Amino acid sequence: MACVKLKEIKALSTDKLEKRLTELELEMQKLRAKHALRTLEKPGLIRSTKREIATILTLLNQRRSAKSG
Repeated sequence: MACVKLKEIKALSTDKLEKRLTELELEMQKLRAKHALRTLEKPGLIRSTKREIATILTLLNQRRSAKSG
């Protein structure tokens, strides 16, 4: 997985962000399983995946709050 820029994430629609979030959560489960089995070659992927998930969640929450208020 490549590092994704904030500008690229902000450019995505809400539907695409939700789809990407689902993909990342699945990827995170796979990474955690590999880490538990000691077969993960790049442990930094866990950190970058967590950060991208957090960024997407933050953006989605901002968009929802902007709609409601």
